[in-house]
Amino acid sequence: MRPGFAVLALALLCNHPVVAQGSGSPIVSLTLTPRSVRLGLDAERRLTATAQDSAKRNVPLGGRQVTWTSSDTSVVSVSQGLVKGVGVGDATVAAEVGGVKGNARVTVIGWKTVTAGNDFACGITTDGRGFCWGEQAFGSLGRPGLAGSRVPAPVSGKLVFTAASSSLMSSSCALTDQSLAYCWGFNNEGQIGDGTKDPVGGRSTPTQVAGDLHWIAVSGGYNYSCGVTADSVAHCWGASAFGLGNSTTSASLTPVPVEKVARFASISVGYAHACGLAGGGAAYCWGDNAEGDLGNGEMQKARQTPVQVAKVSGFAAVDAGFGFTCAVTTNKELYCWGRNESGQLGNGTNENSALPVQVKAGAAEGFTAVSAGHTHACAVAAGGVAYCWGSNQNGELGNDSSTSSNLPVRVADPGRAVPRELPLTFASVSTGQALSCGVTTADRAYCWGKNDDGQLGNGGSGNSRRPVRIAPRP
Repeated sequence: MRPGFAVLALALLCNHPVVAQGSGSPIVSLTLTPRSVRLGLDAERRLTATAQDSAKRNVPLGGRQVTWTSSDTSVVSVSQGLVKGVGVGDATVAAEVGGVKGNARVTVIGWKTVTAGNDFACGITTDGRGFCWGEQAFGSLGRPGLAGSRVPAPVSGKLVFTAASSSLMSSSCALTDQSLAYCWGFNNEGQIGDGTKDPVGGRSTPTQVAGDLHWIAVSGGYNYSCGVTADSVAHCWGASAFGLGNSTTSASLTPVPVEKVARFASISVGYAHACGLAGGGAAYCWGDNAEGDLGNGEMQKARQTPVQVAKVSGFAAVDAGFGFTCAVTTNKELYCWGRNESGQLGNGTNENSALPVQVKAGAAEGFTAVSAGHTHACAVAAGGVAYCWGSNQNGELGNDSSTSSNLPVRVADPGRAVPRELPLTFASVSTGQALSCGVTTADRAYCWGKNDDGQLGNGGSGNSRRPVRIAPRP
């Protein structure tokens, strides 16, 4: 064969370097294919190297060894052309033959946040893309069609998200990198916030909340949603028999300001009540108060405007659930109040409480995050250990049991599937309808509990009493 007509694309198989035989023109360039790669954490992709001469003709490598390197082995590892995502970030993979190099850029993505809803869940990857999985009810997955998904499916559009909140019904809201709020899913009462409602349907694609407002927080609820704008004013939209926080019980298809409290830092919507954090760590709630949901010492007395949570101050985070609320203080104490028939207050009883009761979890030294769901709650303790309490019929407490508990139990490790990350160290948790999810400090996401609609996101259909890994889709 004449020199210049021999062609070789270097492909490395079976962990054995494949070296070209014969000789050819001097190599002046080395091209890696593909030149740009997106990988999920722990995913693999093989690169191919092609050598060329000065006339841009493919040439054999003449038996010479190819050396593969990664610019950051904490992000990407490479072995004989096989690259693997190790950590979130970007790295350059290079192949070198006789002093000639070829490069490829590899981006590794993980999970930034995951939020559990009603038989579905949604998440945002570290590069800002939205995914949802589980039941596709009224457009809850944020994409057209009626079919659900047992693995993460991309939310429609090219929006870059920074935060998301899934409701205890079938809707979600999220913030973009432009501080705009979008919602999708069930819209029977106008909870999407674009000035419309559909008594029997919803919005299957992200729809911008009306008003040309910029937002710092947003939360999806059952029949209404709320958010906080850049000027720290809380707004709500949709419908509630107990009011949207503005002195009336009138519905609104677009955001209306919450009254009485001038400035909020965050907000959370539960089933029929909402809570937010104001200045100085004070927590305020409004809406239904049948079982002490608002934490102001009263029961059976709904409030149309915010009332301050009694007894405890200095809150750092608050989360409203189905008739109950949980919050973490700046000194890492954890409190819950309201409904408690399943032990979701976590204080060792099953009695409702109109005032905050402290949650304690054995040797746990303080809490950094909490999420109140339907009839259970979960929290992250200092050091990243996750605890859950309340109903456990579907394994939503994650302790390898189906026994409910009115005291926090430690979430179990998933087993031998990911030994590199054991024990799991959580950064955040989220609870929904018999479903719990969490993101670790290593940007990996897990869910546990109910899975009849694929809401665990692992491709399976059976419930899980331990965390199961969900993988980002590159």
